[in-house]
Parts: sequence; structure tokens; C-alpha cells
Amino acid sequence: MIPLKRLLFLSILLIFIPLNAYAISLETLQSNPTKYIKLGEYPTSTYYFEQNSIKVLRNSFPYLTLQAKVYLVMYDQLAIADDSFTVSYDCNRSLPSLAISKAIESPNITTNELTDYAIAEAKKDSGIVVNINANNYYQFDGTITTNGSPIVVLKEKAKFETVLYSIANKIFYHHNQCREYFFAGM
Repeated sequence: MIPLKRLLFLSILLIFIPLNAYAISLETLQSNPTKYIKLGEYPTSTYYFEQNSIKVLRNSFPYLTLQAKVYLVMYDQLAIADDSFTVSYDCNRSLPSLAISKAIESPNITTNELTDYAIAEAKKDSGIVVNINANNYYQFDGTITTNGSPIVVLKEKAKFETVLYSIANKIFYHHNQCREYFFAGM
């Protein structure tokens, strides 16, 4: 028979194992470039995404919804946010779709005019909506600082040529086995 103190100690250990099992550190993100892909580097932050975390939630052309785990390293706060990005794409607003529809409509259009048209259309409506849920926050050494139910951080249409749009574009690219961007050049 297990003494009560030992049983209590083992129970406490079992409760805390899941908290540490999924901890992420800055060193882990930086030293595993095939698992954690750097999406962008900015003055006070860096975004990484977990390559194998992409899930297709909806694939019903022209609509595609992907979910991926993204880590935001916040150097000014000495913290890492573990976020779940759910990105909905309207593929009618992608560069290939915009270019094809305009080329059919105007067969004599030049490449430069086609590019200008596609960019102007993307600025009107990017075709991308992003939902971000914050799951956990970690110190750089991987120590968890907050844990609980996911918190909705953001739910909005990603404006063209923004960080949010760029991240969504790169998730789309990796979902397509690095063959195609939603909007090339971003």
C-alpha cells in the first residue's frame, strides 16, 4: 500500500507534467529551424510557426481554413506567446485568381497593369480573415508564466501588406508544400 504522502506527491507531479511537457524556450525555437520556421523578424519580436501543426479545418473551394501554432517571441517583454492562428482564405482574392479573372476580362493587359490591378484589389479586400487565440505564455527559458483556457486575442480581416497578412500568406505557402503563396511577393 502506498503511503498517503507519497500518493499526494505523485498526484501533484501528474498534474504538472502536462504543463512542462509542452513548454517552449527561445533556444528550442532558434535551434530547430526545420520544426520551427521563422515567419518574420521585427524590431521587438520574431514570429515562428510549428511546421507540423497545420490542420485543414475547411477545404471547400474557393474557401480554405487552416489552423497553425505560431510562437511570438516578444523581446521587449522577455516572453514567448504560444498562439493558435485560424486563418480563413477566400481563394477568389488570391493573386492567381485575381490575375486570371482580369486577364480574361482584358486580354491585352500588360504584366505591369495586371500586377497593379491585383495589388489594388488586394488592398480593397485581402481575402484573409485571422483569428488568434493565446494559449500559454513562457519565459525565454521555457518556464510557463500563464496557462489556462485559450483567450481570443484578435479576430479581424488581415489588411494587405501587414505583418498579419504576411504570416497568413506564409502559412498558406507551407500548407501548399512551399509551392504557392496566396499572394506572391509578400
